[in-house]
Amino acid sequence: MVAYFSYSGNTEKVAKQIADYTGGTLAEIERETPYTDVNEEGEEELNSNACPDIEVNVDNNVDGESSRIALLPISFQNQCCFL
Repeated sequence: MVAYFSYSGNTEKVAKQIADYTGGTLAEIERETPYTDVNEEGEEELNSNACPDIEVNVDNNVDGESSRIALLPISFQNQCCFL
């Protein structure tokens, strides 16, 4: 399974390439309440160590998959609350 969070689409492109190469299933991580201003709200979350509620949308059943890859934008490097 290749789980990813992508606001602008860059991380999504990489996730799709990895899923195609590995045969993995895509799982999109989304913020439950979409950002209205990703720069302002994202910075506030990072500075306060906030963990927004998320939803994960999976393309297929992943019960038989033994490996998982998570892709998050660089801005989330210190924030692993999704994992």
